[in-house]
Amino acid sequence: QGFERRLRVRIIIITAVSVVTFLLLGFVISYVAVNRLLFVKFFKRRADEDVLSVSLEDGYYDNCRSEMKAAAGEIEKLSSERITTTSKDGITLSARLFSCGSDKLIMFFHGVRSYPPYCFGVFALEAYKRGYDVLFVDQRAQWESGGKYITYGKGESDDVLRWIEKISDDKIKEIHLYGISMGASTLCYASDKITDKRVKSIVADCGYTSPRELIDHILKRQKVPEFLVAAAFYSGEKIAKAGMKDKTEEHLSKTSIPVFFIHGEDDTVVPASHSERNFNACRSEKRLEIVKNAGHACAAVIGGKELRDKIFLFLGDNNE
Repeated sequence: QGFERRLRVRIIIITAVSVVTFLLLGFVISYVAVNRLLFVKFFKRRADEDVLSVSLEDGYYDNCRSEMKAAAGEIEKLSSERITTTSKDGITLSARLFSCGSDKLIMFFHGVRSYPPYCFGVFALEAYKRGYDVLFVDQRAQWESGGKYITYGKGESDDVLRWIEKISDDKIKEIHLYGISMGASTLCYASDKITDKRVKSIVADCGYTSPRELIDHILKRQKVPEFLVAAAFYSGEKIAKAGMKDKTEEHLSKTSIPVFFIHGEDDTVVPASHSERNFNACRSEKRLEIVKNAGHACAAVIGGKELRDKIFLFLGDNNE
């Protein structure tokens, strides 16, 4: 009987250890798989056709989708040329220039996996008609620019400086910068590093204060415990060279470039409080417009011509 009892105990112990080992192994495999998927989702380059297929599908575009697509179609009909430059870390960067022969240029910087003609078409088309040259920058790791990883404004902010250097000052005398979402944060990060006197203003549309705070907001909204996805964002932070916690507010507090902040009141991706904080931190000439009934990345469309006229006036253009 003693032998049988010991045997049963051993069987129970072996079974318990096996179950625990199986569960732990399953957790580890699941943890690695989930974090790998999230790393790819947030940071790694994605095929252009996959991005384009889901552009403007979110519900907050319902009341402006047709207008944005129509403007993009008009922009696509304009004559344009591709120009390139090289980033500080050796990536070939590409942009599309729509020139009307002006000495004034607006550079547009889009967000994460966003299609520039959709993002900026409404405002850019109006700018072109008002006599501005228009430059749609393809951010690194997106569209025709090189690179494997999106860095949420850190590497991209250095790219802004390269694009400003690229534009010859024998033709362009005045430069304005316009960014949406990550593009807005990119410009805020670059704002205290821009020394070219031709840069007259920045428009920051629905930018976040830091990638870390953006990700924390997304995880909280989706009720995902942070510890389950920590590895994905740790890897992303390494790619961004420890810049995930760097706050745009610090850079805006040292800029001398005028900044017009706009944000949708109903933005659930990046809360409007991020632009309010950026506005409060900014020490240069500034303005803030919170647009009612506007979700993420569509405030300049929902705000209508009245808002766009305010932006153009801030740029120094009072011509209709």
